[in-house]
Amino acid sequence: MVLLHGVGSNADNMMPVARALAPMLPDADVLVPDGLDPWSGGPGAREWYSLQNITDAERSARVEPAGRALSAWLDEELASRSLDGSKLIVVGFSQGAGLAEWLVVRRPTAPVAIALSGRFYVDGDNKAAAGARALVVHGTDDRVVPLSYGEASRKGLEARGVEVQWVSLPGLGHHIDDRVIAAVRDYLMTVTSK
Repeated sequence: MVLLHGVGSNADNMMPVARALAPMLPDADVLVPDGLDPWSGGPGAREWYSLQNITDAERSARVEPAGRALSAWLDEELASRSLDGSKLIVVGFSQGAGLAEWLVVRRPTAPVAIALSGRFYVDGDNKAAAGARALVVHGTDDRVVPLSYGEASRKGLEARGVEVQWVSLPGLGHHIDDRVIAAVRDYLMTVTSK
């Protein structure tokens, strides 16, 4: 299981989530990497790609290289453990959620993607690998990545053949609370029992 933080954050901020979810997968390695680049908004934090002066037209040009670099890193980590990726689970928050969604659509062996408060952005209309699955969780009161982006994520993934479970949480802003953790745990119970 790999956990991806949001922009302007770092691996340490995802550690409480990792600790909450790790008991669900007692035999799994749990990896929490830092984002690929220093955050363009200030020191001490990371990002997967820069949001500085970004427009929707430019987003693909930033998401695609980040997704490819992250996918290559995953390949290295899987190879070092002699794993084929068929049981890979990627949990992402905010910008990390968008990359989890990118991975489930783009990787030849799709990981289970768990996208928390994210925004889907995959250029083109390619189909995901057979059996691709995702959980999309979004709060109704998210002011950073509004609920409409979560709904668009669900639709974009479904259009590419991903089996999506959608959870909308009333009153949730742009953060992870106990309800989010409970939804993820329930989903993990479902996908790991298959």
